[in-house]
Amino acid sequence: MCTTNLCIAFYILTFCVVGWFGALSLILIKSSREQGNTYVLDPLACWVNSEVVNPLNCFRSEVLVPLRNRLDLFARDFTREWNNHIDSKTDVGRAF
Repeated sequence: MCTTNLCIAFYILTFCVVGWFGALSLILIKSSREQGNTYVLDPLACWVNSEVVNPLNCFRSEVLVPLRNRLDLFARDFTREWNNHIDSKTDVGRAF
């Protein structure tokens, strides 16, 4: 038996995960026998949609898309200024 804190934490985490899966499986078995899957699966799907999927979509539309647009705009302005600066210092663009 391992006595380090990491091993003890691993055993406790394993016990908790197995316990949650066991409890969920017992609830699913009981609900499927009594009322069908609408007792557990539909509210669980609704919860996953409202607590996980919708915030991810909101984060993408409110944070990631504007950030990507601003970075694209910054990259375009930076390359334009860089090209203007380099072209004004060298005669490479005017050689032909």
